[in-house]
Amino acid sequence: MKEVASLLEKLRRKGYERSIESIQNNIFDIAGIRVITNYIDDVYLIEKMLLNQSDVTLVRRKDYIQKPKASGYRSLHIVVAVPVFQSNGAEVVNVEIQIRTIGMEMWASLEHKLRYKTDIGADVVAQYSTDLKTYSEELTTIETKMQAIYQQLNHYLD
Repeated sequence: MKEVASLLEKLRRKGYERSIESIQNNIFDIAGIRVITNYIDDVYLIEKMLLNQSDVTLVRRKDYIQKPKASGYRSLHIVVAVPVFQSNGAEVVNVEIQIRTIGMEMWASLEHKLRYKTDIGADVVAQYSTDLKTYSEELTTIETKMQAIYQQLNHYLD
């Protein structure tokens, strides 16, 4: 669950009014989970399996693996509507699911710390941001090659 302070900061940053209705209409990551996989193909397999569930409805999808952010950030984000069962019945709730590989998680964790959790100067952030963008591309290359080996090994085992 997103903390209230974080939620209010996101509303302010995006220019939305501070109201329950504004949160419901504009903020899709109040509740969320992150799924970490070994391989890029697994990201899409997990998405497919989730969306094949009869009680899960896709609300929104952003594929930052196929189209990374300018920073180099990569992950698949899906927002799904799922029923939450309470004593007075079911209520449909939006949940953001981030699906990414181990390498993407490592990169995103470091980049998030750099951008949001430190008070270092803008020049240092800019320097590391350039490095991180390069490393994102290198990680993708490595993960793609590792996945190819994994697929070949599976072919031999079949």
